[in-house]
Amino acid sequence: MTGSALPHHSRTSRLLLALGLAALAVGPAVAVAAPAPPATPLRDSALPADARADVRLERMKTWTRAALVAAPAPALALAGLVHPSDLDASTAHRWWTLHVVLLPVFPLLGGSVWLLLRGERGPVPALARLAAYGFATFYTGLDLVAGLAAGLAYEQEGSLTPTVGRLFDVGNQLGAVGVWSLALSGVLAGVALRRRHGWRVLPGTLVLTASCYPFLVNHIFHPRGVLSVLGIGAGLALIAVGAVDRDGGCPDRPVGAIIPG
Repeated sequence: MTGSALPHHSRTSRLLLALGLAALAVGPAVAVAAPAPPATPLRDSALPADARADVRLERMKTWTRAALVAAPAPALALAGLVHPSDLDASTAHRWWTLHVVLLPVFPLLGGSVWLLLRGERGPVPALARLAAYGFATFYTGLDLVAGLAAGLAYEQEGSLTPTVGRLFDVGNQLGAVGVWSLALSGVLAGVALRRRHGWRVLPGTLVLTASCYPFLVNHIFHPRGVLSVLGIGAGLALIAVGAVDRDGGCPDRPVGAIIPG
């Protein structure tokens, strides 16, 4: 069983692909319907000393948050570099033990979306969080079934038995639900953040969602899977950097708030 042969797109996954593409088409239209509030940028030099210090602190928080939301992706990419490309008798043990290590890592990609939406309220952010939760649960299912269980079964049985094949089939279906949930959460997060931060969140949203399909097809297998998960991390980081108010930071400040001078 090779890494490139893993995904098996059932009728369910094709339906999820259609839903994901529909979300990508509808999401920007919804974003256009929610106009961004006008804002007049202030130069740091025009602010009082205390306000300048606050702006610098908020910028530091923004870059720190960008690093935090992106952090799970390079961790998964590193795992992809050592992930066996084939499941056979010589790699089965490393296959399933690596997926045990990854159990707490995959859900962190969904947690990154939650972190991006900190302070956001309303139905769209709530749906984005729900979709991110869907990724965390269903993709963990793939990790358990096609990673841990299939690798362990191969190690015990010594060959690609029907049981191992069935584990891969079920795992791939769970993974498809998870990945399209991640893509949907990215679109919805972009829609939610666009009202406050404008089109600056669009590049990250596009990079994140565009990276989801190769992630579905290649998992974290080197090289395409490694690149796709790094693309997801880059998209998350770009959204975090774009989600900065035009007045110099403070992503958690309510819309329309004014820095006291």
